[in-house]
Amino acid sequence: MSTFLLHQESSYVALLADSFGAKSHGAGVAAASLPVVAPKLVNLATGVYAAHAGTFQPAIDMLSDLGERLPEAITWEAMTSGMKEIGDRVYTRYKEIFKSNSFDVRIAIIVTGDRRHPSDIERNIGSSILLWELARAFEPHRVTGHIYFGGSVVLTEFATDILAQPLLAGMLRQGPLAAAQALVATHAALSKLSSTISAEPNVVIIGDGDEHTVLHGALLTLAQARLVKG
Repeated sequence: MSTFLLHQESSYVALLADSFGAKSHGAGVAAASLPVVAPKLVNLATGVYAAHAGTFQPAIDMLSDLGERLPEAITWEAMTSGMKEIGDRVYTRYKEIFKSNSFDVRIAIIVTGDRRHPSDIERNIGSSILLWELARAFEPHRVTGHIYFGGSVVLTEFATDILAQPLLAGMLRQGPLAAAQALVATHAALSKLSSTISAEPNVVIIGDGDEHTVLHGALLTLAQARLVKG
């Protein structure tokens, strides 16, 4: 399943994802879920970033279809208006390919610049966050503050509890580098508890516009992610 951890302040976002995922091969009773090792962070376009968990192929296809819309979708409303249709269409296609609906897709997207939510633009918040997942029938869901996903309910609660501790909670607010350290420490604990979470994190700090810094691992372009998907 893998994990991603995201913390937002008004001037920065710290985003972490691991490098474990699953690619499904075959169909029906002959289907096999095989591990894939690749960074789960993707830079879709200027000021648009994503972390994903779950089955690799549908997540990348959803991001690819969204990426094709982004040159014309330069506002929050324009970007989000077709996202449910993309999610439904891609998921339906992979249900036919896999002859199964027992696979999950979960994507967190961070946008800066003009694609931010209108209330974030009004409040001078440097980014906006949305969650795009099967659990919400692919309706794009705006999130503020953070998303902590540990790969399961138990590990998500564990990550949330760790990051609520005063030391780490203070680090999250202290600045981008300290926030990244807090996420890396939490990821290290998660990776010790689950064989589906890689030990090596990928971490990017996102600022204003296209300002971003990769601190650990890699941030893939959409073209690179497509190559990994195969």
